[in-house]
Amino acid sequence: MTTIQTTTTFDEPPKANEYDFVTRDVSLSTPRGKFDVYKMRNSSSILLYSCNPKKKESLLLRKENMATFAVLPTEDSNGTQYLVVSLKEEVTLPSVKNGIKAIVWQSRAQLSAAEKKLKVTVGEGGEGAMSEKEVKDAFTVGEHDLSEEDTLKNSVGLMRCYVKSCGVKEYTKGFVKVKCVLKFNDGYLFLLRKRLIFLERPAIVTLVEDLDELRIMRAEAGGSSNFDLACKLDGVEYEFLNISKEYLLPVREWLSMVCEEAPAEGDDGDDEEDGGMKKRSSKKEDTTQDILQDVNSDSDDDDDSDDDFKG
Repeated sequence: MTTIQTTTTFDEPPKANEYDFVTRDVSLSTPRGKFDVYKMRNSSSILLYSCNPKKKESLLLRKENMATFAVLPTEDSNGTQYLVVSLKEEVTLPSVKNGIKAIVWQSRAQLSAAEKKLKVTVGEGGEGAMSEKEVKDAFTVGEHDLSEEDTLKNSVGLMRCYVKSCGVKEYTKGFVKVKCVLKFNDGYLFLLRKRLIFLERPAIVTLVEDLDELRIMRAEAGGSSNFDLACKLDGVEYEFLNISKEYLLPVREWLSMVCEEAPAEGDDGDDEEDGGMKKRSSKKEDTTQDILQDVNSDSDDDDDSDDDFKG
């Protein structure tokens, strides 16, 4: 996979005539930390500039590298929701050990003190700048709208406006959401039409087609009310554990759509010859094969023409 290095252009924060608008001190989940977020002028790009004076590092997200974005609610007691921007190619930050495959923001129903203070500041104006109407239109998206004080309290909603203003396509189709455990960390697994996303630690965002292997485990285990979903990515095996069996059918249906050869109904995918991690073939009804062919022929650029997938 090609790696796009972090920009070296912005050793200092951009000047007011270099951006259309900015929101300062925005907390990110991935990469972790606080960043000033700029919508750069004359370009469909977003600059993340670290608020840590010791780091002085920045990350420029260009439209051509932002594949899609999605707002993913967990529906937990805290009202947690995520904004996930999937990247086509990895980006890097000096302070982050591994390459970054997605940018993630988080909000909760009970907003933090810092989140309540989030504000949009417009750039200096001049040649090439967005007009006042264009800025206002950028922050009028569905339920989200700037107040008279030019604030938008929910950081996920605010950052959604930033990303959308760059012309990045939003994922609005259905998905399966399950609570699970990965490496002793509780989290949520989101199964989209073409992506598998686990949030929040460690964050995993990947295209299903990039997975080496994918299978269900413990589906038929007697006396257990849970099952597991395992996958292998870049040679590393991940096991999403303790998924409630009430979600077994939706997960199987998702597998039948995204896998060329999905586990047969009633089969937990266990195969002693290959350690149980091989995608196994099964006979599917013609209607399922038609859906599968449609999914496999789709591209990220024409999601709007897809039928909704409801798990």
